[in-house]
Amino acid sequence: MHYQDRLLGVAIFPFYGVIAMKKSLLALSAAATLAGGLGFVSSAHAIIVQDDAVASVPATVMGGVQSGGVGHVLFTPYFSTVNGNVTLISLVNTDTTNGKAVKVRFRGAANSDDILDFTVLMSPGDVWTASIEPSLTGVSRILSPDSTCVLPRQLGTDGVDFRTSRLDQKLSADAQALHTREGYVEYLNMANIKPGTDLFKAIKHKDGVAPCTSSELSKLMNTDVVAYSDAADHGLERPTGGLFGNWSIFNNLNITSYGGGHASVRAVDGTGANAAARLFFAPQMGADASAVAAANTADPLLVGGEAGVTRNTEFEGVSYAPDAAVAALVPPLWLDLPDLSTPYTQADTSPQARAHDLSESLAAKTIMNEFVATPSTASVPFATDWVFSQPTRRYQTAMAYSTGGANLPVNAALPATDRHYKAGTAGNLSVSARTVGTLALGDFLCAKGSFSGTDREEFQAVTSGDFSPLVVAGSAPICGEVATLSFNSDTSKVLNAQLTNARVNVKNASDYVTAGWASLGLNTPTNSTNVRGVPVVGYAATSFTNGLTNGNFGDAIAHRYGF
Repeated sequence: MHYQDRLLGVAIFPFYGVIAMKKSLLALSAAATLAGGLGFVSSAHAIIVQDDAVASVPATVMGGVQSGGVGHVLFTPYFSTVNGNVTLISLVNTDTTNGKAVKVRFRGAANSDDILDFTVLMSPGDVWTASIEPSLTGVSRILSPDSTCVLPRQLGTDGVDFRTSRLDQKLSADAQALHTREGYVEYLNMANIKPGTDLFKAIKHKDGVAPCTSSELSKLMNTDVVAYSDAADHGLERPTGGLFGNWSIFNNLNITSYGGGHASVRAVDGTGANAAARLFFAPQMGADASAVAAANTADPLLVGGEAGVTRNTEFEGVSYAPDAAVAALVPPLWLDLPDLSTPYTQADTSPQARAHDLSESLAAKTIMNEFVATPSTASVPFATDWVFSQPTRRYQTAMAYSTGGANLPVNAALPATDRHYKAGTAGNLSVSARTVGTLALGDFLCAKGSFSGTDREEFQAVTSGDFSPLVVAGSAPICGEVATLSFNSDTSKVLNAQLTNARVNVKNASDYVTAGWASLGLNTPTNSTNVRGVPVVGYAATSFTNGLTNGNFGDAIAHRYGF
């Protein structure tokens, strides 16, 4: 039995209201494998739409982030394929008139590196589903029996392996593979697909199957530019959102699952009503996009930024002083666009403004939730892990990897007052090398903050200080774009997390507090007076076992936030 048959063969996909063994009848051929993407098919026809001006779109702003809501932009806070985990995701188009072109991007938990991206072309009222599992080579792999069209090609039940070319190439193959096993997911509605057009007919389900007509879909896989005024002739219109979806992490070893809805953000008009946003369609191709990158992404590795160091540091033969200008270090490709910082509404005067506003909608000074963590010898043992996902950190601070020597944190070039994140002088991020066992995982950006815990009888145990790189007794570093904390345990007993996991102890004198609530405060950079806090979403995952009935149970409860 193939490894993917463990889940697909037992029809878990009905959890999302679809049939697990639904097969695709057509797969587009792939001609190349590229950084972060799946490859491409070439065509004499073409389409890139990137000249739609935000000043003219109906949407004035992006609304607030809603957990499990409906919107134009979604993100899954955490996926995992480690230690028996499999993650299922779904994407639903509630628009029963228009199709949707949706960019899906997986980013690693450590430093939000692009580890896979592709485009899903949904018909009206469509549901797309996929399973993320470990592959035989050790990296994550995505599989989907769904017939919904995907560019550059259908995922199928053989699946597509995640990519490691954007990771630190100094790491071993095993370490690079582990960097693909935990992370988060972005979904961005790039465009509506106009009813009645040839493209619409190519992606519209007929008798339960999308035809995915190759002659039409191949027209979306080239780098010739089409003006926004002509986009409708190619089947594309401004995106109106209407997307939602769910995630679920299953573990086959201990028979538990945890799930929830993707976080969502809507583009709205001045009255708060749903509105059409900017049309930006880019092909799944590894061709150079440097000419348009600065206007369409805030990613400091793609467009340049400032050195996030506290002393002169040499990187690839160049010496950088603190806050010195850094040119783009990763060549921007069309498959890198759009992203969560791409201007989308009238308020988005730049990618940096878009990233700042989205960060503000997620920002909090404290994160609060409950925990239960009893000894494994208890009659009903409980364990709790917390998940912290920071989906906008990439657009303010990223890690550049050297071919040899030290890596370099790079901050976006922003006013000091507008930073949610900063590495280096007066920053809230520092660099820490991490290992799992004897496996060196490379450099992570880690956050400063304070932690406190309270039991159910009002006793308060407080631990505070610089979480990283110094790990103080009873505390833990918050390292990575997606971090996990395990209460009173050296290992993650709930989510089986590895890449960014750390222990946190809550104690009353020498005794562990086994149940209560806790609060984590994360600091902003020293001079950041124009931000509300640190952008974060997440949840507490708790498991418990009934030894009498041999029952395993799991629950995921969203964090609460203080400002």
